[in-house]
Amino acid sequence: MAKRAFLNMAGGVLEGDQLIVQCDNDLVKNTLSKDDVVEVLRQTASEFLGRSIAVRVVTKSASAQRPAAGGGSCSAAGWQCTGAAAEATGRCRSSGTFTEQDAGL
Repeated sequence: MAKRAFLNMAGGVLEGDQLIVQCDNDLVKNTLSKDDVVEVLRQTASEFLGRSIAVRVVTKSASAQRPAAGGGSCSAAGWQCTGAAAEATGRCRSSGTFTEQDAGL
């Protein structure tokens, strides 16, 4: 199975300068945590947002949802920008979907 299929079993939240990839289970987390996948996600998110973005991969049960600072939010297809991250970029607000093509997988 191609690694890109695992993106369908994950979502994410952009908090500040960090993309937190929230996986359905440990198998998905282990696959998306591989260095080559994390690097593609980091590069793609950084290019998309126009600034350096770090990537952290977690299971959904391990990722406690915190209230968004600043009140802004957007989401599409399981990928979200919250708080200041949503307010900082209109691109996230208008096109929050992070597709397989965006990820280059």
